Amino acid sequence: MTGVRDSFLAQAQSCETLGSPFTARILRLLAEGLTHGSPVADRILGWQGDPSPRADALGLRLAGGLHAMALHGQPIALQSFYTNPSRYTDIEAMAVLLDTVESAPDTLMRWLDSPPKA
Repeated sequence: MTGVRDSFLAQAQSCETLGSPFTARILRLLAEGLTHGSPVADRILGWQGDPSPRADALGLRLAGGLHAMALHGQPIALQSFYTNPSRYTDIEAMAVLLDTVESAPDTLMRWLDSPPKA
């Protein structure tokens, strides 16, 4: 589990360095807040491969799935967070992200199946 959290934090640092502070924030919040108990969280926290940015890029897989969901307007709370993230405290943002992880297992599982596209 620590490896997954560390990989999310490493990816967050890379995102920050490359000028993507919003994705960095998402990854940091998920590194802190993910807990076992939903199919997506269980799969992420029990990742069987190498979750690191240079291998499976697990954090970017999840971030990509969340972004795609926000673009499609589902759920509304996630779209709202993506549209105006500065209106959300970290606690509020984490709640939206974790609720989405819990409520959208099919969509997010598909995103976890494949590495992010360059």
